Amino acid sequence: MTEMPDSPEFDDSKPVALQALWQDQPMEMTTMSLQALHTRATRFQSTVFWRNAREYAASLLVAVIFGAFALGSDDLLFQLGCGLMIAGSAFVCLFIYRNGRADRRGAATTEDCLNFHRQALIRQSRMLRYVWLWYLLPMLPGTVVFLWATDRSLPADQAWRSVVSAGFVVLVFVGVAALNAWGARCLDRELARLEA
Repeated sequence: MTEMPDSPEFDDSKPVALQALWQDQPMEMTTMSLQALHTRATRFQSTVFWRNAREYAASLLVAVIFGAFALGSDDLLFQLGCGLMIAGSAFVCLFIYRNGRADRRGAATTEDCLNFHRQALIRQSRMLRYVWLWYLLPMLPGTVVFLWATDRSLPADQAWRSVVSAGFVVLVFVGVAALNAWGARCLDRELARLEA
């Protein structure tokens, strides 16, 4: 093993001195202009608006399809499952309307715009984080009853279809929860950048 030569280039204190110099330099504060902040907030509100529009359209589709299924069946359990799906979907729409709708208010000052955008990010992040409570849970009873009603008449050699159906539903629910948790983390990062 070779020893480090004593040379003027090698000084143990240099990394510490460089780090201290780097840390002690004045920080350059970047401020976002009112126009840039307004553009960001408007783009975010547009994203929220279109997400909500997709959810409303999907709920309308659920109501039409499951309403037609219920009307075309004499099976009371099947009709109950369809009704619960429609009710769960209606609850989701109501929740989004009351708690997650896009806000199109303008702001006159940078501080007003910043506060408006910050509050919107916090509200949407919270909604995404608790999607299991307001989105998945209300859909669960209808999904369970609907699957039970459709699968109970399967012959014994077709019972695997029930397992596949249930597994698919579990995967969809887990996927929706994971995607929304990821979305909440993205919004939290945006909020941290905004507050930095």
